[in-house]
Amino acid sequence: MRFQTIEKLHKNSDKIVVFIHGFMGSPSQGSDLMDLAYEKGISAVSLLLPGHGKTGFDFARTTLRSWEEYLDKQLLRFTSYKQVYLIGHSIGGLLAVNASLKFDVSGLVLISSPLKLNILQASSISKRIKLLFNRVDPEIRQAYRESHSIDKSYILSMPFWLRVLYQPFKLMKKTEQNLPMIRVPTLVIHSESDETASFKSSAMFDKLLLESDHEIICLKESWHSYFTKVEKEIIYAKISGFISR
Repeated sequence: MRFQTIEKLHKNSDKIVVFIHGFMGSPSQGSDLMDLAYEKGISAVSLLLPGHGKTGFDFARTTLRSWEEYLDKQLLRFTSYKQVYLIGHSIGGLLAVNASLKFDVSGLVLISSPLKLNILQASSISKRIKLLFNRVDPEIRQAYRESHSIDKSYILSMPFWLRVLYQPFKLMKKTEQNLPMIRVPTLVIHSESDETASFKSSAMFDKLLLESDHEIICLKESWHSYFTKVEKEIIYAKISGFISR
């Protein structure tokens, strides 16, 4: 599958939604949200971050700075829109938070975004093992396939990943410091069953978003990149109302 930035633009729209995927993620994760926005007459873009959509060796050379510079460059393209909403999954949400301090953004949606990780918990390890050996329901397996844009060479390249694995930790620290300065409306969506981003992150967002009119949506059954049908409907309803304001 060939990965690239996806755009669905309305000629006369003065509002745009920009979706930012997470670590090893892909633009296809934002496809349903793009459709949701487009059907409401809102332009939509789902970005492909540097180092993604290629080989594991390309990914190993990517940095937080390259992601931030790319996002800045893309957002400069959309300054003609009166309203710009950033929707980020995982660390894509953290990139969105920091970008909102540099650009005129109307609102932020943070989905499964981590300020803490829980990857070493027994339940998290169990889920990863099940995913690795395809011992999960087909819809969960499909969701994780869509959330992965690095080709199979990533296994061979992993010994070179020391630098890239450190980038999310740099970003989490930076975001935690910047959150008290965020003043745009923010919607935080997080699941108690998230196997990657600790659910404690939602409480941290609630505490640190001192100047932001924000709402925390707590899910129960969804994973980091898979959302149950019922909870997906909750997410879409909340986001639909948020970007329609």
